[in-house]
Amino acid sequence: MPEIQNRETGATAHRFAPAAPDEEAVYGACCPGWHSAASHEAAIADWVAFMRRQEVARACCLLPGGEDSAAGIERYPEAFEAVLHAPTPDGRLVDPALLAEEVLPFLEDAAPDKRVVVHSLAGIGRVGQVLAAWLAHDRGYRPERAIETVEGTGRHPREPVENGDATAEELENLLATFA
Repeated sequence: MPEIQNRETGATAHRFAPAAPDEEAVYGACCPGWHSAASHEAAIADWVAFMRRQEVARACCLLPGGEDSAAGIERYPEAFEAVLHAPTPDGRLVDPALLAEEVLPFLEDAAPDKRVVVHSLAGIGRVGQVLAAWLAHDRGYRPERAIETVEGTGRHPREPVENGDATAEELENLLATFA
């Protein structure tokens, strides 16, 4: 697999990073074109090409309706063998039923043989929650360890807490559901 991190700056293209340093299957990213000056089509093509170079076979889009078209999700079936659209409002806790019934099974179906990318707009808050839930579910991480591990990859699963849309206890309870 090609290098995903710039050795000089430490930056990753498309905020692409694994759920944990030793994770081989589940990754997070921003959506195509996030903070890009490229045209919509060029940004989508670049994002898809990058994901293919990373050997990503499946994509999970967390953008709610309206934002999903900006990500070019209608083109994902051409690029990935499986696609899940799990609409999640920005700045809120991910719905536990959505995680349990759709997102985590989708990730399980990929791991450990295939790579899957989970993305939201910036790839920070919603993606952070999903990756933390994955670590609690698949790796048996306790909630606080899952949160800290995901924060170490540049995600921010505590975003709903800091925005006042959830409490720290609600976030930890969400993750504990899957531990």
